[in-house]
Parts: sequence; structure tokens; C-alpha cells
Amino acid sequence: MRVYRLNVAYPEGSHDEHGLPVLDWQPFGWVPDQYAHDDGPRPFSWPRVHAYLSLSGVVKRANLLRSFGATVEVESSKPVEWEEVSSGDNP
Repeated sequence: MRVYRLNVAYPEGSHDEHGLPVLDWQPFGWVPDQYAHDDGPRPFSWPRVHAYLSLSGVVKRANLLRSFGATVEVESSKPVEWEEVSSGDNP
């Protein structure tokens, strides 16, 4: 089993000098009405990036981020080895 993660470079202008997302930035072609919810259209926000346990899951998220203009590399851990741990109070 491997664990996957994304190395993401966001498009210029989408984040401020502190690395925080710029609130009014949106990718080319973004249509807020396309993503309307009960309380109305929502502004663009970047999808979360975290560790992934499946290659298909990390590839889907990478492709989504790329569709918004990010440059993304998928990284893989070495195979993970699991140890049995006591289920008592003091493992």
C-alpha cells in the first residue's frame, strides 16, 4: 500500500504574498451559478489538498486542480508497512 500527496503550484495572482488564497480570484471560465447552493451561488474556493490512499482519488483531485489552472505533481510514498499494535490501554 502507498500513500499519495499532491505538490501544487497555484496560478499567479490566486494567492497573496503570505500564501493565502485571494478571496475574489477565480479561474478562467468559472461560472458561479453552475455551483449554486440553497443559499445562492458561492465564490470560487480551492479544493482541499491532503493525503490520499488511492491512486484514482489523487489523480481525480490533481485533474480538478489542473482544470482551475494549477500545476500539479502527484507524489507517492514508498510502500507502507503496517505493524500489529496491542489494543490494550498501553500499546
